[in-house]
Amino acid sequence: AQMTEESTKNAAKIAFGISISLIMFGIPLVIIGSRTTGEDNLAMLIPGAIFMGIGAFTFIVSVIVRINSGSKSKSHSSSKTRDNSDNWLAEVIKQSKIIESQSLNLELLSDHERLSERMKFPNKEKIEDDIKMNRPLQKWYLNLLLDPGISKMIAIYLGLEIGNSDYDFEGDWRTKGFYAYKSGKYAGQAYFGLEGTTAESLEPIDDDEEYRPWDLNNPNVPSDIRKRFQKLEPALARNNYLEIPVFYLEE
Repeated sequence: AQMTEESTKNAAKIAFGISISLIMFGIPLVIIGSRTTGEDNLAMLIPGAIFMGIGAFTFIVSVIVRINSGSKSKSHSSSKTRDNSDNWLAEVIKQSKIIESQSLNLELLSDHERLSERMKFPNKEKIEDDIKMNRPLQKWYLNLLLDPGISKMIAIYLGLEIGNSDYDFEGDWRTKGFYAYKSGKYAGQAYFGLEGTTAESLEPIDDDEEYRPWDLNNPNVPSDIRKRFQKLEPALARNNYLEIPVFYLEE
């Protein structure tokens, strides 16, 4: 498909060049023909008009082809970006699992390798120690929860419904930041309130219906959501030093 697209672009470039040549060749014939009389007049005007007509037609076709080719290229680029969006959290989880498997071999590292590791990932030892000792991990990933795109990915991972047919996931909702409903007419749905300060977006929710899926200190978090987030939490914390780029398109 990529070769076909490139061939189309090349053909359009060649056609564009030919069209300009035909027009440039026809213009002098038309000018000369308009200044002569008799048979010489038609002998110049007719070929000139034909060359200019074919050149103009070829020019228009080449421009249309290049515009369509550019649109397809943009569409393909958007598709790739959206794929990156869907795969970001999966990549974070994948890299986290790789680190877990590698941690078994850390004792085999030389002093130089250990030093290089510390320089590359300054927070790695602290984060891994917190994970190992079951300490709170929120401080390592709270910044991610201020991003509606990342929060949406997490909500999908947790099995929550993203808004509903009447209300979008993102909006100027009363509750700011990432939250979900445990009961009521919106039970099982997740939302993100925009235009909130950092404090407003991360403050605990004391409500029978609403809860923050990441707030493991809140007994109101459903048990299935709690278990899924506890499984995800180390990966989010590790992204603090992995710094896997986030690419996503807002719908």
